[in-house]
Amino acid sequence: MNKSEIIALIATEMEAILDTAKQMDDHTFFLGIAGKWSIAENIEHLHLSVKPLNQALILPFFAFRWLFGRPSRTSRTFEGLSEKYTQKLSAGGRATKAFIPRATGTKAEILMRFEKTHRMFLSKIQHIAESDLEGHILPHPLLGKLTLLEMLFFTAFHIRHHHNIVLKAL
Repeated sequence: MNKSEIIALIATEMEAILDTAKQMDDHTFFLGIAGKWSIAENIEHLHLSVKPLNQALILPFFAFRWLFGRPSRTSRTFEGLSEKYTQKLSAGGRATKAFIPRATGTKAEILMRFEKTHRMFLSKIQHIAESDLEGHILPHPLLGKLTLLEMLFFTAFHIRHHHNIVLKAL
């Protein structure tokens, strides 16, 4: 999957969860489901997960190497990364404190935060050379160090994963 394809996938997943959320009433949007996160909290969690990526992508790439090192392996495929994430969740992996949502504000505000953060992320990715996606790593709280390409794969899969949670809750 090349950069254009993964950007398109992230955009598609983003639009799909937004469309689902926009169609529901406010009560359903904020309603917790049997001890699980509400739909609002799922959307806020996705916002919180991309926010640090936007901050990291401000850094010059030499800072990535200084802070996180160099990749020691080639990137996993989208399927390989999705499988690893699913295994981690099955083994009890959960969001760390920084990514546990507190859905504050109105439905419109929560959706706007999510959309703004993800559109900014997509914009930043547009300006990264395809070769740089394999050459730099970032830490992930559950998966360890990921190449930028894997982080893009994760972002697309993560949105899909939470969209599926939302759809099951409905």
